[in-house]
Amino acid sequence: MVADRDTRAPLPMLPERMPHDVIRRETGVIVRDSAHSIVLPPPLVMTEAEAKETVGALRSVLARTRPTGEISD
Repeated sequence: MVADRDTRAPLPMLPERMPHDVIRRETGVIVRDSAHSIVLPPPLVMTEAEAKETVGALRSVLARTRPTGEISD
């Protein structure tokens, strides 16, 4: 995750509101953090509806993530 796409400056990681923690807590989608990445451990069998739900959950949190690393409510 980056704060600026052009410079690729990394997103500040705020311990109290990490994007992967918010995704897990708010949506129930299981993700792992890996430095400035979000890792999806997809099941071996996933329906299209489940894939869409997962993408929607990620978008709902990442769309609220500011370049400062803060996540709005």
